[in-house]
Amino acid sequence: MTPLLIQNALVSFLEEHLSDLLMDGPVKAPGPPRIFRDALPPSLEDEEVYPFIIVRWLEGEDSVFEDSMETFALIVGVFGDDEAGGEYAAAVSGQWAMAVVTRLRRLLGENQILAGTYELQFPLRSQKAAPEKQQNRYLLATVTTKWSAPAPVQIMEA
Repeated sequence: MTPLLIQNALVSFLEEHLSDLLMDGPVKAPGPPRIFRDALPPSLEDEEVYPFIIVRWLEGEDSVFEDSMETFALIVGVFGDDEAGGEYAAAVSGQWAMAVVTRLRRLLGENQILAGTYELQFPLRSQKAAPEKQQNRYLLATVTTKWSAPAPVQIMEA
C-alpha cells in the first residue's frame, strides 16, 4: 500500500508544481507536461502524449525495525523542434530534457518531505536514455528517487 500512496503523492506534487511549465508538443499548444502513473495510456498516439512524465514504481525494500524504502523513476518525455526544418531538433529536445530534469531535481531537493510523511533520500540520480533509444525530436530522461516511509508501529501487549 505504501508504494501506491507515495506514487499518488508524487503525481499530485508534480501536477501542482509543474503547472506553470509551458512546453511544446508535436500536436498541441504549449502547456505543462502530462503526468501518468506507471505507463503511457495505450489509447493515445505518441504525438498526443508529449511532453509527459511517468511516475513508475521500481522497487521497495523493508527491514524489521527501519523505515521502508521505495524507489520511483520519473520518466520525462520531451519534444524538441526547431525553425531549421528539424536540423537541430535533437539538440533542442536534449536541452528540454536537461531543463525539466534540473527543475525536477531542484523541486524535490526543496521539498524533501512528501505528503507530510515520506522523506526523499539522496542522492537523486538522473540520466538520458541510451542514444539508440532516442529519436530526433523525441527524447527520454529519467530522475530516480528513493523515499523512506515510516515503519508501522507495533503495539506490544503485556
